[in-house]
Amino acid sequence: MSSGLIVRKVERLPDQSLLIRKVRLEDQGLYTCRAINDFGQDMKDLQLEIF
Repeated sequence: MSSGLIVRKVERLPDQSLLIRKVRLEDQGLYTCRAINDFGQDMKDLQLEIF
């Protein structure tokens, strides 16, 4: 039975970093950060490893 509660795992902080809560082994992997604005765009791939 579902309680209807939605838990937000990812939060963007004021310094534009991400806080990922309650990570699990299956969250491990390659993540891509993509930024687009009037001056162009950029991408950065990051590998999240969970020990």
